[in-house]
Amino acid sequence: MNFPKLYVVIMTGFLFSIYDSYAQDCLVVFDNPKIELTSLEKQMAPKEGRIYIAFESVFQNDFVEMKVDNIVILNELISTDNTISLAKFKEIFVPKFSIEFLINKKIYIKLNKNKLRGYKNIYLNKVNDTIHVLVTNKPHFYK
Repeated sequence: MNFPKLYVVIMTGFLFSIYDSYAQDCLVVFDNPKIELTSLEKQMAPKEGRIYIAFESVFQNDFVEMKVDNIVILNELISTDNTISLAKFKEIFVPKFSIEFLINKKIYIKLNKNKLRGYKNIYLNKVNDTIHVLVTNKPHFYK
């Protein structure tokens, strides 16, 4: 193998390692980071340097593992409370590297810090056997 080919192989591996990873059965949507918020929405925003993560609708005894910078911060079965459409809520510090989700030991989602820059909320919803992830600044309200 000559030098240019080796360089291309190394650079390709590097590029794949810095991008987010999503399972086939996952949809990730990044909202407009400059979205205009109402005064109430601004009050509900997490403090600077933090992100809210909410597991919302249709989780039923689903095993969820969540890592922030390779440290497990959630490792349990979750189920949605149908009266408020919320299964689990976590407030975390903005990661130095990434946030990873493993749902039912088969759906893997990795969000790198570069993609999360400027965002304050991550919402996960289960739709059939697919996980929908919304990364946004707009807070959701639960009754």
